[in-house]
Amino acid sequence: MVVNMSSTATKEQINHVMDRIKECGFLPHLIQGAERTVIGVVGKNRGRRSELDPFRVAPGVEDIIPISQPFTLVSLELQPKRTVVDVSGVQIGGAELVVMAGPCSVESREQLMETARGVKAAGAKNSPRRRL
Repeated sequence: MVVNMSSTATKEQINHVMDRIKECGFLPHLIQGAERTVIGVVGKNRGRRSELDPFRVAPGVEDIIPISQPFTLVSLELQPKRTVVDVSGVQIGGAELVVMAGPCSVESREQLMETARGVKAAGAKNSPRRRL
């Protein structure tokens, strides 16, 4: 669940909502952006999610958005900016599609290099630091 705070929400209102989330047995995850503050509500449902419904009318709260998929902290609803990880100069999660390939297990250097050459011949690019 994500609690969208209004743009005029005070620090006291935000802290009050976070304290109430904790009292309900959940973990609040505060994200303060340039335009908006949101609070991710993390934890097992245990039938207590309905306790958070009254927040809809709490001072400073604009809206509550239920999130039904797992991995709330990495969901695009909570964290709309994509995560990009640099692995040896290759941007994973960026604008370009990254496909990683190789054998399921390596039995010899020759086998590994043969697989790498085949992947390269099929059009894959090398990592800037790794040359075949």
